[in-house]
Amino acid sequence: MTAPRLLVVGDLVSDIRVAPDGPVAVGEEVAGRISISGGGSAANQAAWLARLGAAVTFVGRVGDDLIGSALVEELERAGVTVGAARDGRYPTGTVACLIGEEGERSLVTSRGANAYLQASDLDESCWAEAEVLVLTGYCFTAPTSAPAGRALMAEAHRRGVPVALDPASSRLFAAYPGAALLREQTSGARWLFPSSSEARALAPADSDHQAARDLLRSYHGVAVTRGAAGCVVASRDAPDPVTVAAVHPERIVDATGAGDAFAAGFLYAWLKGYLPEAAALKGAEVAAGALATEGARPPPPPPDAGSRLPNLGL
Repeated sequence: MTAPRLLVVGDLVSDIRVAPDGPVAVGEEVAGRISISGGGSAANQAAWLARLGAAVTFVGRVGDDLIGSALVEELERAGVTVGAARDGRYPTGTVACLIGEEGERSLVTSRGANAYLQASDLDESCWAEAEVLVLTGYCFTAPTSAPAGRALMAEAHRRGVPVALDPASSRLFAAYPGAALLREQTSGARWLFPSSSEARALAPADSDHQAARDLLRSYHGVAVTRGAAGCVVASRDAPDPVTVAAVHPERIVDATGAGDAFAAGFLYAWLKGYLPEAAALKGAEVAAGALATEGARPPPPPPDAGSRLPNLGL
C-alpha cells in the first residue's frame, strides 16, 4: 500500500532541555541533565510521521548558521525530505525547556528565523501528491509570518488539499492575532488539534466537549488533547463529541512533543482509512511512546526494526 504523503510547514528549532535532579532555588546550583536536539512543533510532527512510515516533506526557515545546518541534517536522518530556507538576517530559533519532576515542561522560546517564514519558501514541487498540508499556529502568531500562513491556507483550499492545524499556544495567539482572528484565518481546516486550554481560548466554553462542538462551526473535525484525561474527538460527520482514553506509559520521561506525536499518529491512521475515534486511539498510542522518550522526537529505530513504531498495528 502506498505510504501517506504529507506536506508539513512550520517551525524548526533547537531544543535545549534542562532536567534538574531536584528543586531549583534562586542563587543555588543543582545537578541535572542538559541536552540539545532538534525541536519545533511542525518538525516534530514531521519526524513522527516519517517514523510511522509516511512520506513527509518539511518546509521551514532556519538561520544561515551551523545549528541550522545540523537541524536540517538531523531531520533528514529521521527520513524527512527537508526544504529549509536560509535566513541571513536572523538566527535559527531556540526553545529552552525546563522539565519538572513529573515530566511536565515550561518553555521559553526565541523564534528567530521561524518568525519570518514566507509563502515563497515553498517550491511548487512541494505540493506534488500532498494528501494533507500540516500547519502549526506559530505561523500565524507573528505579523512577519502570518501572511505566509494565510497564503498557504488559501493555496491548500485552492488545490483541494485538506489542512491539519495545531494551534500551538493559547498565550501566543491571544497576544497576536487574537483568538477570534486566528479562528477566522484558519477556518476550513479539516482537522484541528488543540489542547484543552487552546480549544477553550478559541471557543470559550465550560467543557472541552462544548468547545469541540462549537469549533465544528469553523473546522471539519476537532481532536482536543487533555493529557492524562485522553482526548475529545468530534467531526461534522459525527458531531457528538466522544472521549477517547489516554494510553499511559509505564513511566513518563518527558512530555515534550507528546501533542505533536498524537497529531502525527492521528493523521497517519486517518489517512490509512481509520475512523476519527480509532485514529485518536492510534494518536494516543504514539503520544504514549513520546512520553516514554526523552526529547520531542522518536528515538532512532534499531538497525533491524524497519521504519515503524512497534505495537501500533498501522
